[in-house]
Amino acid sequence: METHEPALPDGHLRVTPAQREHALARLREAAADQRIRFEELEARTASVLEAVTRDDLAAPLYDLVPTADLPGATGEVALGDGPGLTWERPLVLRAEHWWRTVKIAGAWEVPPFLEVNASRGPILLDFQRAVALAPVIDVVVNASWLGSVTIVVPRGWGVDATQATGASTPRSPARSTPARTPATPAW
Repeated sequence: METHEPALPDGHLRVTPAQREHALARLREAAADQRIRFEELEARTASVLEAVTRDDLAAPLYDLVPTADLPGATGEVALGDGPGLTWERPLVLRAEHWWRTVKIAGAWEVPPFLEVNASRGPILLDFQRAVALAPVIDVVVNASWLGSVTIVVPRGWGVDATQATGASTPRSPARSTPARTPATPAW
């Protein structure tokens, strides 16, 4: 593989796992299109996995991605700008009445940022058939003595409740269904 020194804007910035995954997807596409051989795919995959900066990530893609698209191939992978897709704009779920449970269940797309406000009633979040849009889902829970939040996750999902205060101890479900998501969220 010929090496080049790509001059990317902010090429010195460190890359995230999502950026590496995006670059790996570009490599797999190139291999599927027979633009690179299997041996090249292996070598470039190793380079992508070891990449520390955006410039490191650009080198294995240099002759596969048009120069104008190279910053996008190594930059942050944007999910969009809808509710729940950024930290600044989480998807907000509210329970307004103590006699009515807000239930989110079934097949639904879970954005990476949720804010759950159970100040006046109960909320049930069932992730057993959900599709995660990111490998980590950040859920901020606000509840009062009138409200409660129940979160059900499938086997294989990790839950980090170390910052939870005033919460009951997380329990294993009596039954669960297999996760149907390509990602394994951990909160």
